[in-house]
Order: sequence, then C-alpha cells, then structure tokens
Amino acid sequence: MIYAKTLGYNCEGCDISDNLLYLCNNKGLNVFYQDVLNLKTEKKYNKIISIAVLHHLETIHEQIYAIKNLCNYLCEDGKLLVSFWSMEKSFNELNIINNKKKMAAIVNGMMIISVPIARSMFSN
Repeated sequence: MIYAKTLGYNCEGCDISDNLLYLCNNKGLNVFYQDVLNLKTEKKYNKIISIAVLHHLETIHEQIYAIKNLCNYLCEDGKLLVSFWSMEKSFNELNIINNKKKMAAIVNGMMIISVPIARSMFSN
C-alpha cells in the first residue's frame, strides 16, 4: 500500500490483526478492521488485492466464499488478485475449478480473476 500510495493510488486496506492495523495506521495508511468472510461496505473497487489470506481459512468452502465475497465488491470491470501460500494445505480444488472453466489463471500461488470470469466460476 505504501508503494501504491506514492504512485498516487487511493488505497484502503483491511485485516483482522490489531497489531498490523496499528502499524499501518502509524504509517498513515487508510486501514480498518474487517474479516474477508464478513465484509461490509457499500463501496465498489477497481482492483482488490488479497495477500496471504486464503491459506488461513479452514475449508475450501470458506476459501471459495471469500473469493465470491471479494468479487461482490469489485466494479463491473474490476480485477481481483489473490495470492496464497501454504505448505500444509492444497489448493487442488481451486485448480480443478480453474481447469474445468479455463477462465482464471492460478500460477505460483497467484490467482487473477476478472469480474465476469469470477461470476461464472463461482456462481451458485
């Protein structure tokens, strides 16, 4: 966020770590407490970047729900970038969804999704 802010981007961030929020606030960053499984805002975003969140979620259902939730807050032409890493968990089910639909890229722990793609991938 610091780098994006220096380039003139208007950035907001959220986390559930009070310590991280405290550090970010002290650096003048616009951050707030929010859980990816329970997002509440009226705003829509052009881009959302989720870094190291999915592997903290317990089940594949929570992971998919989190992605759906993030997509709900994207503008019509918005993009979602999700990074994840975990030595303990497998994201094979997300890869299966990806491979069947051939609509998103999952490479080296990064998933890039556009709104129309995400809506078709994760429709109910």
